Amino acid sequence: MDTHQLPGLILDYKTAYFLRLNTNDWGNTWLGSMTELMFMTIGQDCSCDIDTDGDVDGFDLSVFSASYGFSAGDPEFNFDADFDMDGSVDLDDIMEFRLDFGKTGCETP
Repeated sequence: MDTHQLPGLILDYKTAYFLRLNTNDWGNTWLGSMTELMFMTIGQDCSCDIDTDGDVDGFDLSVFSASYGFSAGDPEFNFDADFDMDGSVDLDDIMEFRLDFGKTGCETP
């Protein structure tokens, strides 16, 4: 059994790829079996990509920071920064943001 791995940098985001393998060759004689595999690259799930530009970076941190400590009803509250949707931007949201910070190639909602 052969295993092949392609470096992620050569695969384009949201592109379908086809891989065809001749699985039943013997010398110059084709024995009639072929395996075909289709796959599609997808972006990462980044729930903390507040500005939906495909990454979680300093811009997202800036928006998040401006909303930290506020709750629904406060003028500074930003619904997009309330990742756990509990009505306040708090420590739980920081913990989620920490996991996404630095991700690129994010799926946009």
